[in-house]
Amino acid sequence: MNKTTLGLGTVARSVLIVGLLFVVAIPGFCQGTKERAITVTGKNPVIDGSLTAGEYVFFEDNGTWAIAATVTDKTVFLGFSGTTSGWVSIGYGSVNMNNAIFCIGYIKNLKTDFDVQKGAGHSHSKLVSHNITMHAMSEKNGKTVLEIAISRTDLLAQKEFILPVLVAYGKNDDFYSFHAFREIYTFSINE
Repeated sequence: MNKTTLGLGTVARSVLIVGLLFVVAIPGFCQGTKERAITVTGKNPVIDGSLTAGEYVFFEDNGTWAIAATVTDKTVFLGFSGTTSGWVSIGYGSVNMNNAIFCIGYIKNLKTDFDVQKGAGHSHSKLVSHNITMHAMSEKNGKTVLEIAISRTDLLAQKEFILPVLVAYGKNDDFYSFHAFREIYTFSINE
C-alpha cells in the first residue's frame, strides 16, 4: 500500500516528500530525527493536561521531556511535556518549522494561553482555520504539559501516512521567544 505524507497542499507535500528523500539519501543531514511506527487503535487517551505511560500507544519519557502519540480512526492525539515554566509546542505536517502547524501554549498566573499557528520560514503566525478539536495544558513541579487532538481530515484520513511532528519548549511565557529545546519525530501510521 502506498503511504501518503501529511502536508498542507500539493506544493508543500511535494517539497516535504523531496526533502524526506534528500534526508534518506544523505545520512546525517537531519541528524536527530526519530522515526517511530504507530498502529491505529480504538482507545482514546484522556485529554486532561497529563501524560502517563500506558495512556498513549506511543510514549517516550527521558525525565527532561516526554512525547506521546495515539491515532484512532477519527483522531490523532499528541502530547508533550517539557521541563519549563515557559511555553511548550507541538507542531505537525513538516519536518521543519516552515509550513508546520503549531499548537503552542503557556500558563501564567494560573491562566492558560493557547494558540494555533502556521510556520513561515523561521517565523510563525496565527492560523484561523485548523483541525484541532481539543487541547489541555497543565504546569506543575517545573514541567509544562500540552495535549492536543487533531481531526483526521484530508490526508490524515488515509489508512497509512507519515506524520512529521516537532516538539519544543521555551523559557518564557509568550508565543515568540526562541526555543530552549526541540526534537523532531516522523511517525509512520498504519491501520
